[in-house]
Amino acid sequence: MNSIHMSHKVIFIIAALEILFLLGCNRHKSSTNGNNTTSLQMDTVEYSDSLNDQINNKIIVTINAVLPVEKNSTKPEPLSKLISETIFNIANDTTAGNIQTTIKKYAQSILDSYRTPDNDNIAIPQYKNENATIYKYEIINDVKPIYDNASILCFCRTSEMKKNGKQTILSKYYYSFNRTNNTRISVTDIFNYEDINIINSLLKDKLMRQEQVESQSQLIDMGYFNIENLEVNNNLYFTDKGIVFNYEPFEIACYAIGEVSIELDYEILKPYLKQDFTNNQ
Repeated sequence: MNSIHMSHKVIFIIAALEILFLLGCNRHKSSTNGNNTTSLQMDTVEYSDSLNDQINNKIIVTINAVLPVEKNSTKPEPLSKLISETIFNIANDTTAGNIQTTIKKYAQSILDSYRTPDNDNIAIPQYKNENATIYKYEIINDVKPIYDNASILCFCRTSEMKKNGKQTILSKYYYSFNRTNNTRISVTDIFNYEDINIINSLLKDKLMRQEQVESQSQLIDMGYFNIENLEVNNNLYFTDKGIVFNYEPFEIACYAIGEVSIELDYEILKPYLKQDFTNNQ
């Protein structure tokens, strides 16, 4: 009886191990995708600093960024340098590409716009109103990758401002990079100049379908006051399905509508894509 009981235990243990192995394989698959062999290793970088402005308002700048890991700490890598110059606007600088230094300089550049110049000979009036309301302003920038394949890497930078904890401004901007030659992808890299007007018409048609209307005049009635000037821009990113063009509040529509995103499928865009761009995908 004991020997039979022990063999049942052995069989049970083996079966349990097989189940755990299968579950482990499934968990591994769910955390990766078809592009896992080309995905970049990412790291999270956080930085925060603050100051009090001339009338003692508190200004806090926080940067949260998920960026490619730098393999060479002594020499900036081309992609890191490109990110520094485009997303963080740190160009013509010997430190451009050192992500930690870049983010610190970016935060300081924001604070500098609120800083009182104390080393200049310019007389700055001091406001001593004891009854003046003091505010706390928070400026938060979140940068993260939203698409990554063998040839394209896309980031979104979300900029938010809060006044005493209440959001006052929220905007998003997108950056798409060619991983093959480490350049930012622009509209002129994707489409031939003579086809741009066709793409603009496709954008308007797609927006009408999104909003379930039949004419541009109906879009105007909804708040798209600048629909006539809806056109392709470099505030774009890629998906497996197509290209998404983005428009900030007030760019083509009233603030209440918010950010507008229009995705055009590759199937529709295929006749208008540059051959060089198609070959690199």
